[in-house]
Amino acid sequence: MIIQPNKNETRSGGVVGDDKVVVGVPCQGPLLRDIAMLMLVCIVSMSYLERGVVDYGFVHTLLAMYAVYVLTVLGADIYHLFYHLPMVRRSESGVSLCNAAVVEEGGGGGGSGEEDDGHEKNATTAACSSDEDRNDGLVTNEQTPLVVATTHQHHDQHQHNHQLLNTASNHAKQMISSLDDVTTPVISGPLLSESNSQEDTQSTTESQINNEQSNDHSRMNASATKPNSWGEAWKSNVQEFKEHWNDFFLDIYCNEENGKMDVILLSMELPFTIIRKLATPVPCDGYYCRPLVALSVVLSPIWLWYYFKDQFEVDLFSSYIGYVIFGSTLFVGLAVMRFAPGDDGPMELYMVIPLTLYGFAIAATWLDSIADKLVELLELFGILLEIPRTIMGLTVLAFGNSSQDLIANVSLSRKGLSTMAVTACLAGPIFNLCIGLSLGFMALLKSTGKDEIHVKFPGNIKTGFYFTLANCALIVFAGIVVGKGVIGKGYGYLACGLYVVYVLTSLNI
Repeated sequence: MIIQPNKNETRSGGVVGDDKVVVGVPCQGPLLRDIAMLMLVCIVSMSYLERGVVDYGFVHTLLAMYAVYVLTVLGADIYHLFYHLPMVRRSESGVSLCNAAVVEEGGGGGGSGEEDDGHEKNATTAACSSDEDRNDGLVTNEQTPLVVATTHQHHDQHQHNHQLLNTASNHAKQMISSLDDVTTPVISGPLLSESNSQEDTQSTTESQINNEQSNDHSRMNASATKPNSWGEAWKSNVQEFKEHWNDFFLDIYCNEENGKMDVILLSMELPFTIIRKLATPVPCDGYYCRPLVALSVVLSPIWLWYYFKDQFEVDLFSSYIGYVIFGSTLFVGLAVMRFAPGDDGPMELYMVIPLTLYGFAIAATWLDSIADKLVELLELFGILLEIPRTIMGLTVLAFGNSSQDLIANVSLSRKGLSTMAVTACLAGPIFNLCIGLSLGFMALLKSTGKDEIHVKFPGNIKTGFYFTLANCALIVFAGIVVGKGVIGKGYGYLACGLYVVYVLTSLNI
């Protein structure tokens, strides 16, 4: 999300004027790429479905389009990580060095050389200004003559300084040669006291820096303490486990920000929240709790057993697979309890990555299970209220199937990751059309043993494709034409209105 409180500043596609704050999502290259890909997939799918015949060519086309899309995204990320970001860092460091040079030159100089120092300062300031403007793509014609006019003066000043340095060097050599006969030079008076005071100041500063660094290291070591034995590990884990749940309940019932309704809803959700915490390992910063991570890793196979039993009617523990999974998670959980850092961590990177991926997989199964139960509940309400299947499919069931995406994207937006949320809204339909549609037709072709099958293209599905294209065009219009590179709040209202029009249109077809 873009929040631009500064004046006359350009950031991420948004322009800020005087006393104007622009809030929204940047409508730039990555987002436009995803929009173009979604529109292309919709057009290709409609062209095949309108023919009434689906063959392996359609399947391979969708799979190839998704492969190209993934490679494009991966290539863009690699370019951004290994080329664009280092270039930005180099440019920012160059601007910082120029600013430091201006400050240093502004503090020195005087006497007869004041005018020359002023010329050199102007040259450096102009060079820094031109670097900043060149980095932002805003080079003006007014600054170019300034750089040209002061370059020769800077060169002359450089030659003059070089001559002064040579003169001073020769004078110093003469003084050293005149002192060759002196065996023990004696330095006294103000020069000696000044030198001693400078050395004392320097030594004091170095000692302070060393003390601060040692204090920082000691604090880091204290916060990331590791137990020395299994007994010590057990005691520290029990203590941290009690403290975690104490803070958890205090945050619900003693938090002044929670109203009465919030406390009631959190209390109703409390059993499910505890089960999720005990089955989903979260080793990330801000949520790290060593005993909870270890326990959730050990108990996660029990949740997986229930999930596969409920969703696919597969009993993991009916074969050796379930016991292998449980043995592996038990070993990992004990290793976390014994060797992972205590308190707030953080854990080592080689430990965080696999645990995070495993926790993400567990969280995905939770989302799928919750969405499935929600759909079943909505179907029950539709049967009890005798709502037609068409209306149920377009409204209630569509909302239920997309509820997990809605929850995830709204959570990302609330955490300030609105760009990621919008990208997920576009990448989801691309995946469903390219992978879901292609693999579904591939399975149907293989089950029938035919090279092609005849399909119908109902009007309500065709309407969905048209409104998807209209929504993509609306995003581009709101971001480029209206928002000047930023998708604002107004698009949200328009998108909601567009969805209402789509539902009404589909019901009347």
